[in-house]
Amino acid sequence: GFRVVSELSIVVLAGLPIYFGYYAHRRLKAGLGPSLMAGLGEAAAASLAFAYLYAATGGLGRPDDAALWAYVAVTAATTYGSVAVAYGLGAEPLRTELRAGLWLPAYIIVITALSYYGVFGPRGLIPFPWDTVIAVVVTLAFHYWAVLSAFRTKAIDQALGKA
Repeated sequence: GFRVVSELSIVVLAGLPIYFGYYAHRRLKAGLGPSLMAGLGEAAAASLAFAYLYAATGGLGRPDDAALWAYVAVTAATTYGSVAVAYGLGAEPLRTELRAGLWLPAYIIVITALSYYGVFGPRGLIPFPWDTVIAVVVTLAFHYWAVLSAFRTKAIDQALGKA
């Protein structure tokens, strides 16, 4: 239900500070200062937003729409703000990776909100089976976005035997 999805989303999004703070700087040549600021800012904002959501919903069990949308807004703003900073200051390999991954944080945020309003969430406004139908349609849309934004790498070519 919503509790599991929201906790998984914060775990997945916890990887972004590592990406911005370390990988973007070391491997993709983004500046150290902006990389650290993006990584630490993302970590702090996401943690505080989730803590607020958790407290306002009594451990993710009670409905509180304002807390959910505050969490969504802060998460989206910090995630895509960090992406914009890294994109603006990074070299082309970083930009290519960022463009290819834009769909993932959006998908995580949308599925988190959908699970909140679905049958297993605290609000429960979308009954079964419609919550599942909506999740399938949303997932298909994001799947096609991911496929359209993908790019080939040497590792993929090697795995496919084309290198």
